[in-house]
Amino acid sequence: MRSGHLQVTRTEDVLVVRFLDRKLAGDLPDRLEEELYGVADQEDCKRILLSFAGVQFLASDMLDKVVQLNKKMKQKGGRLMLCEMCPYLREIFVTTKLDSIIDLTNTESEGLAACA
Repeated sequence: MRSGHLQVTRTEDVLVVRFLDRKLAGDLPDRLEEELYGVADQEDCKRILLSFAGVQFLASDMLDKVVQLNKKMKQKGGRLMLCEMCPYLREIFVTTKLDSIIDLTNTESEGLAACA
């Protein structure tokens, strides 16, 4: 499945969501919020692996969208994990201590294994 700014694939019971943009800034986080919530709102969506492969920059409001998506998934008894972050993005999540509330993995395959 492909929406405006996301590519979504299913691997068993995990929805792998990939960003199609390299910079998640400007008005894009607001559009992504709608698309991400659309994925999370699917009845059979219990696990999301959000891949940042290819993303080089994200604005602070995008961090908030990820935190809100994490809350949404927890409320429905699901789980959100993040993977494929460049060192710059990983540092942002570590510095803001978001890595203490959202699981980060290096690769998509590690993320899929951790979701199992």
